[in-house]
Amino acid sequence: MVLKKIHEEQNCYGSGNTGNGKTVVIDYSSPNMAKHLAVHHLRSALIGSALYNIYKTLGYRCIGINHLGDWGTQFGQLIVAYQKWGSEDTHTSYTVTDLNNLYVKFHQEAEKNTALEDEAREWFKKLEAGNSEAKELWQHFKDISLKEFQKIYDMLGIHFDAFVGESFYNTMVEDTVTRIKEKGLTRISEQALIVDLETYYVVGSEQKLHFRQIFKVLELMGYDWASHCVHVDFGLMKFKDGKMSTRKGKVVLLEDLLIEAVERIKEIIEAKNPSLERKENVAKEVGIGAVIFADLSAKRNKDVVFDWDEALNFEGETGPYVQYTHARLCSILRKYGRPVTADIHFELLNEDEAIILIKNLWRFPSVILKAAEFYEPSFISNYLIDVCSNLNRFYNAHRVLSDEEALTRARILLVDATRQVIKNGLNILGMQAPERM
Repeated sequence: MVLKKIHEEQNCYGSGNTGNGKTVVIDYSSPNMAKHLAVHHLRSALIGSALYNIYKTLGYRCIGINHLGDWGTQFGQLIVAYQKWGSEDTHTSYTVTDLNNLYVKFHQEAEKNTALEDEAREWFKKLEAGNSEAKELWQHFKDISLKEFQKIYDMLGIHFDAFVGESFYNTMVEDTVTRIKEKGLTRISEQALIVDLETYYVVGSEQKLHFRQIFKVLELMGYDWASHCVHVDFGLMKFKDGKMSTRKGKVVLLEDLLIEAVERIKEIIEAKNPSLERKENVAKEVGIGAVIFADLSAKRNKDVVFDWDEALNFEGETGPYVQYTHARLCSILRKYGRPVTADIHFELLNEDEAIILIKNLWRFPSVILKAAEFYEPSFISNYLIDVCSNLNRFYNAHRVLSDEEALTRARILLVDATRQVIKNGLNILGMQAPERM
């Protein structure tokens, strides 16, 4: 009986062993240094993190990599800007905003003085050559960026096993090019060394084509694992009004979006349940969870149209709705006030609403497998909506805490099993499961 299995396995229900002995490496987020994380960075981070959790649940050894954009001529530009317009007094208190302002200042001045571009190129050459001053400033810029990034990753509950920037591969480029040339895969085109893949691909979107080309080069070089490489593409995030920028014309910063979500949930809590315990924590869990769920409930290759009213609706197909259902089940269990047992008369759960719910709980492991097969976290978020709908239909039709002890124990087991599945699903998506709301 699935209810007994859920009761026994608890947090492990849904886990599998299909990945035992296998490793999956997932590259996600990958922002550029010295720039703020903005809303357009959200989807990669959330989808990658959810896939990491999905594969880990199935027994894979997962390695999450954040491939940072920490190399290129823009760092020469930043070094020049810092030396000319930066303040030594604020060296230790610099923020990404300060770095971004310096970057903007450089381009404004470079329009009037083109020699600045030459100076920037020279500084990047020094950085490539290992110049100590250039490396020290570059590391300083990187540390500032990572500190801000980590703050936002912590807000979202996103984990990485390694931060590996473009700079890490700097010393490997020459050897890699040599190996590609030795395979006879290159030719000169417009004074550049290229791998001609025209035979293999005719059309493709920019990102899809880029990765298909990389994977084909790896295949032509004879790497067996090339066939296992997958580009998990995804759509854009847009706001309901079509705008992705603030009144000042700047992009919407990811931190601002998350803070606003939390503040909006705080207002809802104050209006509906002002005496709630842990209000601050619950507001964070539900507000940030609402953003995560709004993203991951859409198919990844479709654009997400973010609407505050929809995302924060406690009665729609949203994160707050799923979290509230979980909290409601916890409340029922608190009222019951006794240990839940699997020693029940299962034949008592014979109502149509109960049977439909039980069958859906049984599906959870297969939904996780399907999500892994198609790299599609939305299968889990949509499944959770179905489970909550099934549960609420059951709850509205039948009293859980009845006068009949045997029936109450049976229904309590069903309630607890549903709570456990919802919690496990939310955790895979990277969300919290509040016990009170």
